[in-house]
Amino acid sequence: MPVEAELLQARQAGAAIVDEAAQRDCDLIIMSVEGRNRRGEFGIGRTAPYVVKNAAAEVWVLRRPLRPVT
Repeated sequence: MPVEAELLQARQAGAAIVDEAAQRDCDLIIMSVEGRNRRGEFGIGRTAPYVVKNAAAEVWVLRRPLRPVT
């Protein structure tokens, strides 16, 4: 399958991803999340939930392996 990538600049990453996917008529959005914030607590931030809630395309969210808390 052909894959396209482009670097975009936007104030809100989630809105930019949703808008770009709609403009390109995408069938699937694949995102990766860290899983832990700076305090070591589990969280996926604001971007992934926004995209899952607002995208017309199917959305896959992958969690990267957790690193030990130091």
